[in-house]
Amino acid sequence: MHLNEYPGWADRFRTYVLGQNTELWIRFTTDFDQAIEVVASTTASFADLPEDQKKIYDLEKKAYAILTQALSKDIYLQFVSFKTTKKLWDGLKTRGVGNEATRQLRHDLLKKEFDCFTCLDKESLGDMTSRFYHLLTELNNFGVTTTQAEVVKKFADALPPQWSSFLEILKYNGVLKTTNINDFVQLLENKDQEETLKAKRVPLPQNPEMYCGTSNTSSARTGPHAPCKRRLSLARICMAIRCKFL
Repeated sequence: MHLNEYPGWADRFRTYVLGQNTELWIRFTTDFDQAIEVVASTTASFADLPEDQKKIYDLEKKAYAILTQALSKDIYLQFVSFKTTKKLWDGLKTRGVGNEATRQLRHDLLKKEFDCFTCLDKESLGDMTSRFYHLLTELNNFGVTTTQAEVVKKFADALPPQWSSFLEILKYNGVLKTTNINDFVQLLENKDQEETLKAKRVPLPQNPEMYCGTSNTSSARTGPHAPCKRRLSLARICMAIRCKFL
C-alpha cells in the first residue's frame, strides 16, 4: 500500500478486520488506556487484571499486529512512534487523506480527470475499463458525485471510433438511457469477444462447382441472357434432329 492509495486500501482493510472479529474494529476507533499497558507489562500483574481489561489488552495487541503487518516496511518506519492501534490508524489517515484543503484539491482534480476521460492510444477495452473503474473508486472516496447516466455516457463517449456503429445500435434500442456501467461494460466485452473470435476464424476451402456447375459453364453464364442462349441452342439441335428423321 502506498499512501496515495490510502482511501481504497482503508475500506478494504476495514472489511478484512470486521471479517476477522467485529470487536477488533473498536480498537481502531477507541483510545487504548496506557495504564492497562503498564499493568500488563509483567505476567504477575497481568493475571491480576479484571477480565474486561484483559480482553481489551488482548484485542489491542491483535489489532495493532494486524495493522502493522498490513503496512510495507517503508511506510511502517514512518509511523514507528505510534504505539497504539488508534494512533497509528489516525496517523495513516492524516497522511493518506490530508487536510480539508488537500482533499478539496484532490476532489477538483479527480472531477477534471473524469470530465476529460478518453481512450488512450492503442489501449485495449480491458485496460480502459480497468482505468475507468479505478477513477470511479477515487471519485467515490473523495466525494465526487456522478449519476448513472453520466457515468455510462462518459465511458461511451471515451470509446475509440470503431465502436461507433455498435453504440448507434444501443442508442437506437434505448439501452444507453437505461443501463448501468456494469451492464454496459458487459455488452462491450461480449461484442469485443465476438469480434476477436471472428478475426481468428480460419476460412474453409470452398468448391462452388458442386452447386454452380463447371468452370466452363460458369464462364458461359457471364451475360444476363446466357441461360436463354443455351436454351435456344438446345432447341435448334432438337429441331435439326427432328428434320433429319422426317
